[in-house]
Amino acid sequence: MKAVLRKQILSLILLFFFIIMPAQDDDSTALFSFNMMTDWVYATKDQMKPYYAYLGFVDASLSVKTSTLGMWDKGRFTIRAINTHGATPSGTYIDDVQVASNIEAGNFTGIQELWYRQKIGDFTFILGQQDLNSDFAGNDFTDIFINSSFGISPTMTGNFYTPIFPLTALGFVTKWEPSENYAVHYGVYDSDILNPTLGVDWEIFRPGNGFIHIAELGHFGNPSSFFSGSYRFGVFYNTSNIESAVGDSTFSKNNFGGYLNIDQPIAIKGKNTLLTFMQIGNTPQNHYFLNSYLSFGIRAQGLLKFLKNDDMGIAIARASINPLATDYATRKNETVLEWTYFIELNDYFIIQPDVQLILNNTKSVFTALRFHFVY
Repeated sequence: MKAVLRKQILSLILLFFFIIMPAQDDDSTALFSFNMMTDWVYATKDQMKPYYAYLGFVDASLSVKTSTLGMWDKGRFTIRAINTHGATPSGTYIDDVQVASNIEAGNFTGIQELWYRQKIGDFTFILGQQDLNSDFAGNDFTDIFINSSFGISPTMTGNFYTPIFPLTALGFVTKWEPSENYAVHYGVYDSDILNPTLGVDWEIFRPGNGFIHIAELGHFGNPSSFFSGSYRFGVFYNTSNIESAVGDSTFSKNNFGGYLNIDQPIAIKGKNTLLTFMQIGNTPQNHYFLNSYLSFGIRAQGLLKFLKNDDMGIAIARASINPLATDYATRKNETVLEWTYFIELNDYFIIQPDVQLILNNTKSVFTALRFHFVY
């Protein structure tokens, strides 16, 4: 408990220091960012005693243009470090597969990202320690939701190691963006992280090592058109040996699936906007634990004029578990209904109440109050 308190005090000191630094913009030679989140959780589950918990997350990153270092143009080095601490409500109490809080990771300190990016014409190349979800399988309109499944489909993260928060991996990404309306991304990532030091393990040529290949096609509509949103279709293929979830002691290297993510504005009038999103994920193989995923949500922005920014959302997600899986009887399919209200009080401080109803073989109610400091 004392160690957690020391981390909170250190985070507050760092926050005060960074807030008084001069502001930066995206064209700056060097970009620095600092974020701190805390979740104060109250949860109930069937007839069990209520659960109280604290979760913490600290994130600092530095990005520098290579041209300022006397190197080539249109390049950038980036390093990002994170710390997570506190309780694990999904892991120790709720026992849900979709993970109620997207900052839950136990006690971890390490390098989240360490990469070099180079732009050449319409192409962008990124090499280094990367978060797959930064460039693939994401949505534009799901970022305010706290449940982890709205960030990336659990048909990936629930079936095999995926290089996302908190433990990322070495990867190489190529992006072709010929216009503002179309983009094609391809990435390959290490899929076997065995002995990370501060979250880093770049030993990719060990015997039996596998890789995750992922490709995504994106279409981004014009604001004046009916289909003014974004549409992302992706496929992935994992060459690792993944143990079957049906209990037959077999392994498979033919691990593939796909997803479709849609973000569509409904109405935009100044700060008042109405937004919707949908996510579809599928893995057709019978040896996987999670076979399919479907979500839908709606957001309303600018509800209260006296606030700098506010954003209310409600969403539902369903993860379908393979009925042949060995623990299907104890988990079954899982449905999450989430309501959240994102309130930006000023440039540095955000408060966010959140309530989730989680239904699997039990009924859990997850209530959180998130405080977010950002620079």
